[in-house]
Amino acid sequence: MVVFYLFVGLRSYYPAVPEVKLAKTTGLLFPSGPARTFNNMLVEVRPEMSGITYLLTTEVGFSLWFFFFFRHFEIMARTMLGVLTPHSTFLNLQVGGGYLVLAVLVLWGARRHLRECWRTALHGGEEAAFYRACFVGIATGLGGIYAWCARADVSPHWVFIQFVLFALASLVASRVICEAGMFLYSSPLFGLSNLAFDNFGKYMAKRDMVLLTAASWVDLRNSSAMAMPFFMQAFKAGRSAKIPRLTLALFMMGCVVVSVLVCHAVVPWTIYTSGIGKLAPWPQGSGLGTVNRLVGYLNNPGGMDREKWFGLISGGTLAWGLTLMRTRFLWWPFHPLGFVASLFGWPIDRYWFCIFLGWIAKVLTLKFGGHAAYRAGRPLAFGVVLGLSFVMTVWMILHYLWPAQALIYD
Repeated sequence: MVVFYLFVGLRSYYPAVPEVKLAKTTGLLFPSGPARTFNNMLVEVRPEMSGITYLLTTEVGFSLWFFFFFRHFEIMARTMLGVLTPHSTFLNLQVGGGYLVLAVLVLWGARRHLRECWRTALHGGEEAAFYRACFVGIATGLGGIYAWCARADVSPHWVFIQFVLFALASLVASRVICEAGMFLYSSPLFGLSNLAFDNFGKYMAKRDMVLLTAASWVDLRNSSAMAMPFFMQAFKAGRSAKIPRLTLALFMMGCVVVSVLVCHAVVPWTIYTSGIGKLAPWPQGSGLGTVNRLVGYLNNPGGMDREKWFGLISGGTLAWGLTLMRTRFLWWPFHPLGFVASLFGWPIDRYWFCIFLGWIAKVLTLKFGGHAAYRAGRPLAFGVVLGLSFVMTVWMILHYLWPAQALIYD
């Protein structure tokens, strides 16, 4: 793993080093017809994702690549039927419906535990201080955002809708990242204001659109700005190390405060010192792109129609059905997290092939070597994942000390 990315990074300093291509495409498989959706699919070599998939449960690994192809077959069917709604809009709403149902199911399944946490926070007991801090944090965090929006004169009902959806999306996205291994992840609910403008813009005042665009930058942009799953993983590691959860929570929140203060000083200084041309492609165009999208929403506000409602309801129904079948039958191979993670988003377009390789490696290992062989392969999988973390850290330090063209972005 280290050698693989070593050659990729060395070309930044020594162009004569042989190029290691991380990505190819399937090319032109179908010159015409509905099957064109399978043309030019990315086939990337990302060994770390194969290592992660080897460590996942078999049904999660299978579902991630299966629903990637399910998405393409769905697009092919929609093309054959001649539907008018853009495929991306329909798929966004399908995943949105799946998110809403899975979030409600998560809360329903945790209702007794949450009730016990509330009682402990009120009446005392083991880790009562931790639970009190959790509830105070939820109230002050969401309350502070709501107060800011109210001060900015955003309509209260749209603030409520956006940040209730934010909380629900956070629950499901955390499961996708922690349980399905999608360390680099994006979903249609990352950037909730865009989803609202696309489908409910005609019911919103233009003032609300403008102000919610500003508020959306504290929203979920992608997994790198999504703190909840990383907190969950830290609590899991802390339990193994027997660190009190309140101590760990206060330490993490302190790190967040320091990070925010440092970034608010360093990022503007970097941009104004080095110039926007030195930034990666996404931040270079993010400001202008946001303004252009907002102008488009203001001039052509979106609304719901029959097909959009079908997408939302069908996505929720599929997520509910997959969850129900998984709880009733042990042999059921489809996981609802694979459905919501793979039906939308560029990360799965990048990783589907490596996910398939990791899944097939695990299946064959279990079939021919049993659980003993699988356990023997776990250190190798962990090593592949940690190798990426190590070599990326080294390259970041070297690029900081000796600037060069960045050839590894993620």
